[in-house]
Amino acid sequence: MLKTFSKEADTIAEASFIISWKIARSKHPYSDGEFVKKNTSEVIAVLDPNNTKLQRLISQTPASRHTVDRRISNINADIENKLQNDLKNSTALSLALYESTDMQAQPQLAVSVHYVNFDLVVKEELLNLIALKESTRGVDIKNALDTI
Repeated sequence: MLKTFSKEADTIAEASFIISWKIARSKHPYSDGEFVKKNTSEVIAVLDPNNTKLQRLISQTPASRHTVDRRISNINADIENKLQNDLKNSTALSLALYESTDMQAQPQLAVSVHYVNFDLVVKEELLNLIALKESTRGVDIKNALDTI
C-alpha cells in the first residue's frame, strides 16, 4: 500500500513538473497551470469517463501559480547546476560573443560557451542575451559583460 502511494505521489510530482516545464517553454503566465489541469481533467472525463483513478490523479496534481513558479525555479537551478558541473569538468572551453539586433532594431549581445566534455563531445550553450543600450562599441560590449 505504501509503495503504491509513493509511486502515485512521484507520478503526480512528475506531472506537475511537466506542466511547469511546458508553461515556461511556451512563455505562458504561471497561472495557466490551473487552466491546463482543469481542461485535461475535462478531456479525460469525455474520453474515458470510467477512469476515476486518472481523474483523481489529475485533480491532485499541484498546478497553482506558486507551485509552477517553484517548479520552474527548481528546473532552472538544476539546469544551472548541471551546466556548472559540465564546465568544471570540461577539458577545454571558450566564450563566444555574437552581436545582433532584435525585431525593433535594438542591439543585443548573445554570450555562449563552447566546451569539450570528458567524452570529447563539443557542446554549446547560450549563457545570456543582453540588451545593449544604444551602440555596439567595444566599451559597450565590455560593460554588458561586466553586468553578468
